[in-house]
Amino acid sequence: MNLKIIIRSVIATVLTFLLSSTVTAGPVATIEQLRFLTGNWIGKFGPSDIEENWLAPEGGSIVAMVRVRPNNESTGFYEIVMIEEAGDSLVLHVNQFGTGFVSRREHPQEMELELITENSVKFRAIANDGFVSISYTRLDEENFQIEIVRGDGSLIDIPMKARSIW
Repeated sequence: MNLKIIIRSVIATVLTFLLSSTVTAGPVATIEQLRFLTGNWIGKFGPSDIEENWLAPEGGSIVAMVRVRPNNESTGFYEIVMIEEAGDSLVLHVNQFGTGFVSRREHPQEMELELITENSVKFRAIANDGFVSISYTRLDEENFQIEIVRGDGSLIDIPMKARSIW
């Protein structure tokens, strides 16, 4: 009888550990707090133009389409960013696609919310399979900033300007 109790206790402990290690637990936030991302932004990523188009938050998510054009020529790659509510926090999913809409990754990268303020948000990688972190900051009505930390620790700083496409 005591053996059954011990086995049940061990199984419960292992299951609790496994479940708790796969659940993200970022700060409390709602998708509506990311409304500041909404808009069309253009900037430079090295010699390439980078354009981000953020749709307004709706239905528990906010989505962006990113286009990168090396040397202002044909599109080098696309990126789709989706941030959604997960429990009482937020999770970012990102994937890149080359020409022909062929994925450049085996699966989208997932990142959990690390920090959120009135005009900025920062996500950190859940797994070690891409960027370490990504931050978005709305500096004012006309200026937007993206900061990405790569796996090797290098920083990508992308200043962007508002652009009207309508």
